[in-house]
Amino acid sequence: MGRVRGRATAVGSVFALAVLTLGTAVFSVTTAPKLAVGTTHYPTPGQRSRTTSCGPPRPGRASAVEVSTTGKIRWSVPLATHEQNSDNNVMPVVAGKNALFARDGGVHAIEQSDGRSTWSWTGGQTVYGMWAWKGVVAVLTDQVSDHARLTGLDDRTGAVRWHLSIPGNGLLGTPEATGDGGLAWLRTDGALQVVDLASGRVRWSLPEGRQASPVTADGLVLAGRNGVLHAFTDQSGHTQWTASNLHPMQPDQVVAGLILVTSGVVKYGFPTSLIAIDPATDRIVWRFDPGTAVAVLSAGPAGLAVATDVPGRRLYLLDPRTGGVAWQTGAAITPNTVPIVLSHDIVSVESGVEGYAGTSLVDRNISDGQLRWKVRLPGTQAIRQPVLHSGSLVVVEASGTSGRTSLLAYDQTTGQQAWRVVTPEFVQIPPVSAKTGFLVQAATPDYVCALSDETG
Repeated sequence: MGRVRGRATAVGSVFALAVLTLGTAVFSVTTAPKLAVGTTHYPTPGQRSRTTSCGPPRPGRASAVEVSTTGKIRWSVPLATHEQNSDNNVMPVVAGKNALFARDGGVHAIEQSDGRSTWSWTGGQTVYGMWAWKGVVAVLTDQVSDHARLTGLDDRTGAVRWHLSIPGNGLLGTPEATGDGGLAWLRTDGALQVVDLASGRVRWSLPEGRQASPVTADGLVLAGRNGVLHAFTDQSGHTQWTASNLHPMQPDQVVAGLILVTSGVVKYGFPTSLIAIDPATDRIVWRFDPGTAVAVLSAGPAGLAVATDVPGRRLYLLDPRTGGVAWQTGAAITPNTVPIVLSHDIVSVESGVEGYAGTSLVDRNISDGQLRWKVRLPGTQAIRQPVLHSGSLVVVEASGTSGRTSLLAYDQTTGQQAWRVVTPEFVQIPPVSAKTGFLVQAATPDYVCALSDETG
């Protein structure tokens, strides 16, 4: 079995380590001329048919921003906008010297050191994912369509290196990068494939009518369904092992070096345990069963954080080696936010249920879960965001009534606010940590209006 020799920077349409709503199992000022490359032309958003009754959309604005670790805006670059097509599931990606932002079916590359726009490329109506690997940026456009395509771009110039058309009606779920420059995905026709990001060629394909979106581990591509988990080598697609008697409809993910299997059905009488499997051997390492559905949140140096919703909202810290409970405590983790597990503490965003007024950033002692500090966060929190970490600071975002978003940094020891940065527009995409700070993509909110009634 191959070993990881690096990892493609992979950000797709589902937030990495995303958690579904708790209670269900779960599973990144221009002056230089832009270089436009690529010859494929699709209808612009303004050319698409509409059945709305509220007229043309209002003008939109979008910006790519880098915020320094000291709370200063290092640069802010306008991004082209059309009809508020924000591609707002794709986080920025760092590739070489550039920060890449998806917008309006294309990619905008910005030099991280000075905010200079270096190139742009448009290849579809919507970008669904970007993955960087050894000088190539692979861009997935129009995933749910009959013209889905993966395109390999030179990360320095934006020049097209290769195209791969995806037959049929595109892909199901979210593709996932392997550790050796591959991209695993499931086509709508049930074919499980791995594509090489350097060349765009399909390494292997298993057209067996599969229905489970793959996840990846060390040298493996994993696909589970109906209580069976299959492990294939990422280079050849040969079966490495098969594990049976797992949960029906199991969502699988790889966290803390383990394959974590939860139940995809939240209903009385269905399994509730969290099962940890060793990717190298298919051996079940441990089971954790609190008697209700478990959501896997995040992992760090001190352990694995999971949570439950009903009958009570609780936060658990587990030992990833044994599955043993280090501690548990009552905590209303905000749905789709990702706590950060550090060496001495765990920091989470908590809110949203009776008994938890407002939304707070909460720091708990890693040894026993006891409260270290708690601060009320202003405005409303993004429905999906990680708690970020920079030196001695933890960083979160919050949105106010003005339609703009703040990035807030707090001292990890005391909870004192260290700085606050207000972005040019609203932020829908989680910020991404970079070497010199945080990459933020901001845009005026998507245009929404009532659909016209064509049945009367």
